[in-house]
Amino acid sequence: MFDDDIIEELVADINSWSNFYIVSDGESIDLVRDFQNRLDRQNISSFLVYDGAEYKFEQDDCLLAVSSSGEDKFVLEVIKALKSRDVKVYGLCIDLKSGLAQLSDECIFADNDRFRDDCREFLN
Repeated sequence: MFDDDIIEELVADINSWSNFYIVSDGESIDLVRDFQNRLDRQNISSFLVYDGAEYKFEQDDCLLAVSSSGEDKFVLEVIKALKSRDVKVYGLCIDLKSGLAQLSDECIFADNDRFRDDCREFLN
């Protein structure tokens, strides 16, 4: 279901980033919050990106963008802003032709009919 090479890269790199940010569409936010809580319990700091908040992204930062459609306007705006700063972007969505998939450095694809279950599995 998921590309194991991309997942292994994400896991291997997680401690090397200066800051790990997560952005999500409204539909996936509860899954992302659960994931952030799991990271916190493992002493891995992460930050949720919210509309209207200011962030000082750096080159050694990383973003995980989660959007079922891959077309959420806010998620795409965040990715576009970070691409100009050479921040590594991982995407998680259902559509390999979506804006999220096209803009991400690496994209993990979930099954359309099982997006929430697939995401929960991946984020566990």
